Amino acid sequence: QCAPVAQVADAPVPVRYQRHETSQGGGATRNDGARMATGDVLMFLDDDDTWHPEKIAHQVAILAARPEVGLVYAGRRVVNEAGELLYTVRPRKAGKLLRDLLQGNCIGTTSSVAMRRQIFWEAGGFDPEMPARQDADLWVRVARLTQVAFDPEPTVNYLVTSAAGTQITDNAAANEAAAARMFSKYAAEYAALSFWDRRKARASHYLALANNCARARSPKAFTYVLCS
Repeated sequence: QCAPVAQVADAPVPVRYQRHETSQGGGATRNDGARMATGDVLMFLDDDDTWHPEKIAHQVAILAARPEVGLVYAGRRVVNEAGELLYTVRPRKAGKLLRDLLQGNCIGTTSSVAMRRQIFWEAGGFDPEMPARQDADLWVRVARLTQVAFDPEPTVNYLVTSAAGTQITDNAAANEAAAARMFSKYAAEYAALSFWDRRKARASHYLALANNCARARSPKAFTYVLCS
C-alpha cells in the first residue's frame, strides 16, 4: 500500500510508504524504495539515523560537477541514543575503490551515500539474499562500474545503541553468513588481488566479525580476533 504521509516545514513533501505484510529484509525493502523513486539520484536513510540539513545539497552538487562519479558518500557523526557524539568518521578514500572495498567497507553506512539511479540498477541494486552487510556488498558492485567521491563534512548522524541485540551489527550469525557470501560472490575479484591484499581483505573481514561477535557477546569474538 502506498500513500503520501508527510509535510515538512509547511511545504508538502511527496513522501510515500509501502507496507509489507511480512518482512522482506533490508535489501528487498530498499530496492522497493528505489523503484518508487522518480529522481535521477537515490539516497537511503535508515530509521535510526539522521541527516544534517546540508547533506543532500552537498552530494547533489558533487554529482552535478563530476559526471565520472556515480556515488558520493559523506562523513558521519557516531552518536548514542541521547544524541551525544561518540566519535566522528571522516571519509578518506575516493576514485576507483574496488580493491579498497574488497578489503573493507571504507564507504560506510547506507545512510551516508547518494548515487545515480542508473548506476544503482546497473549494479543490480541491493542483494535480497544478503542477511547483513547489504551496503558493503552493493558498494563493491558499484565500484566495478564507476568512480567514487566524498563530501568531507560529517553530515550524517549514525546511531549506535548501548543495548546489545537491537541492531543488525549485533547479529553475529547474520554477519558470519554475509561475510561467507561475499567471499563466494567475489571469489574472482579476491583471486585477482595480490597476496598481501588478499591477506588484508581477510583480516579486515575477520576483525569486523570479531566486533560483531563482541557486540553480541559471542565467544567467537576471540576466534576472529586471532584470525585477523
